[in-house]
Amino acid sequence: APSADDGVGVLRGLHGWMFALLVFALPLAYLAMTPLAAEEGAETLVVLLELVGILVVFGSVLLLAPAAVAWLGRLLLLPLRLVWPLPTWLVGKVVVRSAGRVAAAVCGLSAVLLALLGLKSLTWSLRAEVAAFAQEALDDRLFLRTAPCRPEQVALLQAVPGVASIAAAEGEQRGNGFFLRGMAVGSLVEAGGPLAGRPELLHAYTDLRQRSVVISSRLARHQNLQPGDGLTLADRNGGLVVYKVLAVGDGVGFDMDERAFALADPRWLRQDFCTAEASVEHVALRLQPGADADAVLLAARRLLPAVPKSKTGAWIRDFLQRDVDRDFVLFDLLLLLMLVLAGVGLLNGMTIAALGRARELGVLRALGIRRADLGGSFVLEGLMVGAIAAVLSVALAVPMGYLLVRGMNQVAALAAPFALPWRWLWLTPVLALLTGVLAGLVPAWRSLRQSPAEAVRYE
Repeated sequence: APSADDGVGVLRGLHGWMFALLVFALPLAYLAMTPLAAEEGAETLVVLLELVGILVVFGSVLLLAPAAVAWLGRLLLLPLRLVWPLPTWLVGKVVVRSAGRVAAAVCGLSAVLLALLGLKSLTWSLRAEVAAFAQEALDDRLFLRTAPCRPEQVALLQAVPGVASIAAAEGEQRGNGFFLRGMAVGSLVEAGGPLAGRPELLHAYTDLRQRSVVISSRLARHQNLQPGDGLTLADRNGGLVVYKVLAVGDGVGFDMDERAFALADPRWLRQDFCTAEASVEHVALRLQPGADADAVLLAARRLLPAVPKSKTGAWIRDFLQRDVDRDFVLFDLLLLLMLVLAGVGLLNGMTIAALGRARELGVLRALGIRRADLGGSFVLEGLMVGAIAAVLSVALAVPMGYLLVRGMNQVAALAAPFALPWRWLWLTPVLALLTGVLAGLVPAWRSLRQSPAEAVRYE
């Protein structure tokens, strides 16, 4: 508020200057000194500016307009007036008198909660992206790692009960950050394959004059490729060969963690990379619904020279989703510590405010206010701060999460769908209310422990 003598709002001006520094000056300086925006293009810059816009609105409402927070707090207290009238009245007075302090506490707590929801939106979206890939390339599949064998030997697996189709990789080369595998055309025209129902691409794939390739969606995004583009590779002798991209799809399946791969006719791998006749080491079996994967694996080990490793598509899907969760564990711990810090800040603010109201609280005690009502007023104040922070964070979680996922897809060349973390949309309010209750217990205990006589004499 303005000072009494000259009407200059020193603290308000200081807070406004700090807010502008944090929200405008530092992000602009970061963008100016970091080549990220220039490298990723205008779309990334737009996403960053949209995120900054949300933060501007968020901080402006909380820090520059504390009256809005006070109004929202009084609105949340209305239903409690009939049940808990005296504590509600006391908290209402606090909200009116100390709107700035309440707004600052709400800002700190809701910022942590919003960061938590944004992080969970990223996690859930990445898990949804893995699930979408698994539906196309992993579900109902058994992946075998075999000793080098010929395609004719692998074809014997077609007679095994429960096997719907076979995709055998005839040779494999790694370069430029992805795998190039030889794949017979029959594996690409199966149901769900990238060439299924596309006879014109089928003829181009088997054309003896033009090298062609089918690439995965991850590779297409990473190298900005689309059908008709050329993919340049270095052959065994160091010469450059160009493969024409025919189609983009993951339907054949893939058993590696990195999902950037390309498939070409095996004869081109023999010509360009001198793959051996007994070159099959990776086999993907599409299983019939309800097939026993263990029984199919036992049959494969009887028919093939050796099968040292095997994975089901479900195991790979679960591994990829666990990997997403592990990547964000450190951030979860950091946000938990920040939540504790925000709770300590709320506790300190309420404790200092209670010390400033010591004489008022002593008079109330002397007039006969019940201990439950006095202590309950502090707990109710913490609950109110937690409730406002929860409402704001959940309301902003949807646009913030959408922009975060959109920015992640743009920067990391992903296609993760936006998925709301439904479980955390109700866990976050619980965390906020619990933090508020715990923060209110300490000032309540201090106020109840002090005798009314000492409180009235408090300077």
